Amino acid sequence: MGGLRKLARIILSLESIWIVALLVAFWHPSIGPNPPSRDAWLWLLWGFPVFFGARYLLYRRLWTSFPLEVVFLLLVGFAFLSGWVAPFRRAADPLFSFLILMSRPLMGIAICIYAVEYVRQHRKLSGLLWAALGVAALLTFWGFTMTQWNNKSDQLRFIIDLLPRVTQFPGANGGFNANELAFALASAAPLMAGLVAYKAPHFPTRAFRIAAAILFAALLLALVLGQSRFALAGVLVALFGLIPLVIRLWRWRTLAWAGVVALTIFEIMIIRQVFNPVNLDSQVGRDEMSASQRLDMWEQAVQILVDYPMTGVGLNMWRDGRVRGLYPVPSYTRLVLPHTHNAFLQVGTDLGFPGLTLFVVAHLIALLGLIQAYRYGDEGVRAVAAGVGAALVAQALYSLGDTVALWDRLSFIWFMLLALASAVFVFARASYLERGNRQGT
Repeated sequence: MGGLRKLARIILSLESIWIVALLVAFWHPSIGPNPPSRDAWLWLLWGFPVFFGARYLLYRRLWTSFPLEVVFLLLVGFAFLSGWVAPFRRAADPLFSFLILMSRPLMGIAICIYAVEYVRQHRKLSGLLWAALGVAALLTFWGFTMTQWNNKSDQLRFIIDLLPRVTQFPGANGGFNANELAFALASAAPLMAGLVAYKAPHFPTRAFRIAAAILFAALLLALVLGQSRFALAGVLVALFGLIPLVIRLWRWRTLAWAGVVALTIFEIMIIRQVFNPVNLDSQVGRDEMSASQRLDMWEQAVQILVDYPMTGVGLNMWRDGRVRGLYPVPSYTRLVLPHTHNAFLQVGTDLGFPGLTLFVVAHLIALLGLIQAYRYGDEGVRAVAAGVGAALVAQALYSLGDTVALWDRLSFIWFMLLALASAVFVFARASYLERGNRQGT
């Protein structure tokens, strides 16, 4: 038995490597001209029973309980059900189709479980926060070098033309659609703003806070250059609410609020083509057409929910030609319509009302957990909780008018925020109980 326990410890020491392997493997598309595709790496999912078994052998638990676990279990269950009974699917084999599409959400769940276990084992948040800084740095690099700039950014070309261009990156050759990448930038920017206020004992606070401040400024600039309207609106609202949570002194709060207001005014000037009034009519026409297309998409998505309330049309099947034929969006003339331009309706078309309900509940549980962590945590915990909460708010507001679906390559950002929310809640709860026990003795 001692040998098995030693083997279990060795296995669990490799869990972080498994998480990185999942991120690399499942980042790639399912099919494409350049291998590797994520189809070839589905065997990595066997890590779930391996690590669960090792953890149970050592600690008599499969994972540390956290508030989102039931939501995740139900989400996987409904996705499996939808894969079998929904009216449309991509592959003849429902199990294979399910595993391909669920590989990224399952990876996200693995990230959440690992984050909570990390906090329980190490009694600290530092490793997770450094990882978040690393992700933010990667997103900053993508934002400046791999954005597919469009005419919404023309007034800022004097900056964009100075930036280097990178077109070759594994799994993202050609770069990122500006609105797609804005989802990740809008998630990371408020988080970095919150982490600027992070303090903890035995931690290189000064270096960490400087790095977070630099990344926040860079992410915000990348967002402004990309001109995703819903992303910018989400970030500005989130920052306005974040300021009183992490800044104590009124004079600094006032200055920060003034900065948000100034950026809002600047964005309105960009939208109104103040710096290029010649193109005002064309920009107004483009915005009106975009709004009309979204309304048409949302109408068809609602109709899918009415027709298939329990299952939706199937996992990631909104873009399928058969679905497009039944639920056309005539105002959208491109060949492929990738998503509904509303993340909540997108989940509904994929998984029906059960999936939509779970998606909403996941946000609510995460936010309630962050509120609890903010109330009972120390100064460092409050900074993390406020930053993650602001990031989730910005992400949700973005999702009202645009979409990165659960099955998409950047969906790991949503799960990263849920992982941090779960970890900071578990950490704050453990610290609070520990303080209470010390005071009781």
